[in-house]
Amino acid sequence: ETPSLDPTPSAVPTLAPTPTPAPTTDPAPSSVSPPDPSTSTTTATPPTPEVPHTEIGRIKNKSSQWVDAHSTFVSGGTHVAVPKPTFDTQSTWEDVEWDAARENAAKAILEKGTREVVDASLQEEYLEASSPSWDIFYSRNQMNFFKNRNYIKRCWPELSGEDEVPDPAEPVKVLEVGCGVGNSIYPLLEVNPSKVFYASDCSKHAITCLKQHESFDPVSIRPSVCDVLTDPLGITDGTMDIALLVFMLSALPPESHVPVLTKLFNALKPGGVLLIRDYGIYDLAHLRFYSKKAVNKMSDNFYRRGDGTFAYFFSQEQLKKIMEAAGFKERTFKYECRYLLNRKRKLRMYRVWIVGSYTKPLTPTSTSPTS
Repeated sequence: ETPSLDPTPSAVPTLAPTPTPAPTTDPAPSSVSPPDPSTSTTTATPPTPEVPHTEIGRIKNKSSQWVDAHSTFVSGGTHVAVPKPTFDTQSTWEDVEWDAARENAAKAILEKGTREVVDASLQEEYLEASSPSWDIFYSRNQMNFFKNRNYIKRCWPELSGEDEVPDPAEPVKVLEVGCGVGNSIYPLLEVNPSKVFYASDCSKHAITCLKQHESFDPVSIRPSVCDVLTDPLGITDGTMDIALLVFMLSALPPESHVPVLTKLFNALKPGGVLLIRDYGIYDLAHLRFYSKKAVNKMSDNFYRRGDGTFAYFFSQEQLKKIMEAAGFKERTFKYECRYLLNRKRKLRMYRVWIVGSYTKPLTPTSTSPTS
């Protein structure tokens, strides 16, 4: 996940214009999923709000009212007050439906076309420094930055540990590319003790930290340093049952998505499954990138962080396109939308992630990649 934010459908639809919310209210989440654009009635594109470009770093709310961070970014820095949360006051988040009003406002801002793009000569330099930037990140932060992703055990049935019948002679093999220091692997190992996890990351410092964890077991976890952009995965093709990408694909430049997914496709057994969780389009982090004065946009939905790492924001349409280009078939997909609450700052944050599963066909197709 992004160093600056705590991380934890169909293609993003073109929706009818939604009235701009009044300054003292926040649009209620839509009670229905976005319509399929192939069956929706096309309507006029909502007018682009005239919003000045204002840099918004850490939103400071000194009032007694709750403020919506998403609306603050969209409005160019003007705080938009929202009602005090009415759900369980002990919780810090709430699942919500895709919000059409938020989508229209965010889309209008991000597609204005006035955002400056990083110069082409600098882009090449930045991309070459991407993997070293992650090594620097982990050398500084060690195991102290990201929290363990305990929620990961509930994302997919294949990794829930339920109804598992271990086979010591042929254990289920899970490959995670971009494993970091093991924030996904160690929670999964708790409920999947019979599985073997092949852990790969471009940062040698991350792999060193992973092996220093008190729960590290060389039988259950097989770590390796691998820059997936330039190196082979180092495993035999057709031997993995599950491939796992957690906030990893978004860290890569868009042009590398299909080649990397092709490597994972080849690593999986026929019938194997690729599981992915990552940033969704119009997430709060997406708007935060736009709000900064620094030139950080590399291309559409792709941005460079201040520490030299990158973030891409996916729509279902784009994700399905690159998955199919690599040979995968979509099995499940959803936009996971949540309100996250910062009670100390009285700040409500609207987050969007994509969660999906994609299968490798049992039999080769004419479009399946061979390398």
